Amino acid sequence: MNRYLIITVFLITTFFASALYAKEARVDKLFVGKKPSLNISFVIQDAFKSDMEEGIKSGIPTTFTFFVELHRVRRMWPDKVVEKWKFEHTVKYDNLKEEYEITLGELNEIVRTKDFLEMKRLMVTGNSIELKSDKALRENSRHTLRIMAQMDIIELPFLLRHMLFFVKFWDFETDWYTFRLAS
Repeated sequence: MNRYLIITVFLITTFFASALYAKEARVDKLFVGKKPSLNISFVIQDAFKSDMEEGIKSGIPTTFTFFVELHRVRRMWPDKVVEKWKFEHTVKYDNLKEEYEITLGELNEIVRTKDFLEMKRLMVTGNSIELKSDKALRENSRHTLRIMAQMDIIELPFLLRHMLFFVKFWDFETDWYTFRLAS
């Protein structure tokens, strides 16, 4: 009986200690420009975990989805969503060529690199992404820009799902990061 109690306490302590030290992914270094059109640059911090890196190196395609929303701030009413954008960064590793293929959805561009750190940088960074909109920003109105990133669980074929059980722990979602635009 004592042995089971000791094992249970050890497992609970280990679980909570690892959860305590795990860093959450977050949007960082957001820059918003309004001239000549609305554009953003950002970095997602702490998006890669070690098991995710191993999965990518073994050839599992991985996609980060970025959501951006432009809101008009209204008094005494909920804010109005003016425009929404969504784009993806996808990485696939080719074991034969030993290179990463990164698809940058906002640019409709494919980048190939053999450098693992360069692949990570491309996956979590957005540089001067132009947010095209039919709706102009209203003069004398306050606006906010919100951004978040998420990585969903990868759907694998039935047999691989049981062999690569750790993949389900990869999903993450950052909190919304809100930036107030100057009038």
